[in-house]
Order: sequence, then structure tokens, then C-alpha cells
Amino acid sequence: MLIDLFRGKWKQDDELPHNFVEFMDAAGISKDLQSQVSQIRYINDFEGDGDKWVYKISIEGMPEAKIYPFKFDESYSSTDFFGSPFTCVVTKLADNKIQETITQSAGQNMVVVKTIENDSNMSTVTTAGGVTCVIKFTKM
Repeated sequence: MLIDLFRGKWKQDDELPHNFVEFMDAAGISKDLQSQVSQIRYINDFEGDGDKWVYKISIEGMPEAKIYPFKFDESYSSTDFFGSPFTCVVTKLADNKIQETITQSAGQNMVVVKTIENDSNMSTVTTAGGVTCVIKFTKM
């Protein structure tokens, strides 16, 4: 299964993600941090060869990216932008769809499904605590 559609940089759209506040509340994120996060626009960058990939997440206007090397179907551990540790397994669901199963993240388990909707749009559906948030990205 090829997932080359993910390769490249993706910028978060300017609109607030669908169901943002409800999702943040369910994930246990404080109101102060929610306010900060609502102003952030993420840039996702995927590079890969076969099952070995690198997922870089940066915040628009900030030079430092978090870099997550991974192999499909193998767990890896790291920290997020806020220093919280997590463990993640990335799975290929289809040529245009991957799933991240994240555990030990701010006390919550999360499932993130990224879907390429055409060559230039990606939706990220994140579920935690039974609540879902949808973030849209556009290819740069």
C-alpha cells in the first residue's frame, strides 16, 4: 500500500477546528492552554521511503519543529510541544488514510485519522474521551 499522497508540507487552515472547545475539555486541557492552542496554526511535513517515515510538526512562525521518525505498525515514544510524553503507533488504513493511536498523552488515549481528500486537502480527525475534533489542512 502506497501513501505517497501524504508526502510534503501541509498547513492548518485558519478556521478554528470543528468541535475544538468540546474536544479540549474532554482531553483535560486547561482553559488557559486552550486559548493559546486556538491561536496556533500547525504545519505537518511528511517525508518517507517505504515503511520508514519522518513526521515533522511545526507551528507557523516558529523555527523549531518536533520530529517524529516512525515505522508503520511499530510503537515509538516521544514528547509533544508541551513536553508531555506519549507513545504512538502509526498504521496505514488506505493509500490516502493513516491512523495514529496515541497512548499516555496528557492522561488520555487518542486516535488520530489523517485522510487526504484530494491532492491538496487533508482532514485530521482526532478522538479523545469520546469527543472528536476535525482539523483541515491544505498542501503547501
